Amino acid sequence: ESMDTSQAGGNTVNPGLNSAVNNQDPKQSESPQQDQFLDRLFKKIADTSNKAPRKIHSRSYLRGKKKIGQGGLGVVYAYHDRSLMRIVALKVAKSQVIHSPGRLDRFLRERRITARLQHPGIPPVYQCGELADGRPYYSMRLVEGSSLAQQIKEFYVSGGSASHQDEQFGKLLDSFLQVCDGIAYAHQQQIVHRDLKPGNVMVESDGTTFVVDWGLAREMGNRAVESPDAVPDADHAEEEESATRDGQQLGSLDYMSPEQASGSTSLHSPLTDIYGLGAILFQVITGKAPHARTDENQEIQIRLNQIATSPPPDATEVSPNAPAELASICKKAMALNPEQRYQSAGQLRNEIQRWRRREIVVAHQKNYSVLQKLELVAGKHRRAISLGVIVLAVMFFGASWATLQVSQAADETNKALVKQRQTNQQLLSSLENFADAVMTEDVLAVPQLAPL
Repeated sequence: ESMDTSQAGGNTVNPGLNSAVNNQDPKQSESPQQDQFLDRLFKKIADTSNKAPRKIHSRSYLRGKKKIGQGGLGVVYAYHDRSLMRIVALKVAKSQVIHSPGRLDRFLRERRITARLQHPGIPPVYQCGELADGRPYYSMRLVEGSSLAQQIKEFYVSGGSASHQDEQFGKLLDSFLQVCDGIAYAHQQQIVHRDLKPGNVMVESDGTTFVVDWGLAREMGNRAVESPDAVPDADHAEEEESATRDGQQLGSLDYMSPEQASGSTSLHSPLTDIYGLGAILFQVITGKAPHARTDENQEIQIRLNQIATSPPPDATEVSPNAPAELASICKKAMALNPEQRYQSAGQLRNEIQRWRRREIVVAHQKNYSVLQKLELVAGKHRRAISLGVIVLAVMFFGASWATLQVSQAADETNKALVKQRQTNQQLLSSLENFADAVMTEDVLAVPQLAPL
């Protein structure tokens, strides 16, 4: 940055004024009134010099461009920021954009919205401006990694499995949960993305995930009629149907919501993004887009009508190995009726977390067998159940020990009684034997013993 030093320095004053002051008669400068006047004058000059400059003349601070991608509205380059000594991403509007009021408005809206959203899952904007030819641009954090679409493709090509046990699948779900967090934040800021798909999600090597390409984003607080370029049109879609071309106003057909396909822009809401999140999850668990084209010759308008009126196929039909619970989550997120979808990105995120913790997934609740529910409940409350089993075991063994002690005591008592009976019986038998031996006829013949 460069600016006049008379504006930038707080201690720099007018040289002519310094000369006039230095040539003052010492006797005159001793006047209290003049000293006070000079003090006020110098203070005013100092205050003025500390004010922010009205205009700053920027020098060129970017060097070494490298094209790294493009979208429907602009081209993205990697530049070296000399002032901050770092690599940044610079998105510049395409030359044809500045000749289309609608598309130019979308580029400026994308720039404004991206700069407004301050979230770890959304690349921050550093600077914006215009090139000499009038094309607007903005610089932002350079995301060094690959798209979620590329990672999903590599996962399934390498034979990955959508299961609890597959570590790489867990990483894909980690990225998806970060997308849910970023979209939840955007919705809190009254922003709807409207073009969610794996290609608009970037993942760095450490797993940090970003939602990019906010060119179709809508500020929900602004209900102004959108430009004609933003209205779905079959001719534009026929010519340029992907989100990387100017037909981007339609969204991307493979992931488009019914309300977008029908052209009802007034129905676009955060629930449109919930559908988009479901579409991303669909591809995560199947490897394919929910509205992937099956017939290369199918007309665009026919595809739009199908998306607007028919639900996507069940994920388990597309990929039999897809987890049934996650397929049910996709089905609910992509319901034709927006009111039947998850009502927030947070709700959808919580469902994924339930599946990962092996708990009951609400969207799949009616499809569980009784045994499956018992297993999931047992899994969720494993600690409490384990403690209960231990308590019951202690109580059981305690009761068994007490019963055994009572039984043993009873046995001892019975043995003592039997022994006593045996002793008594032996004594009685001895007495009888003695009597038989003593009481002979001779003895009984004695008169004195007759009574015996």
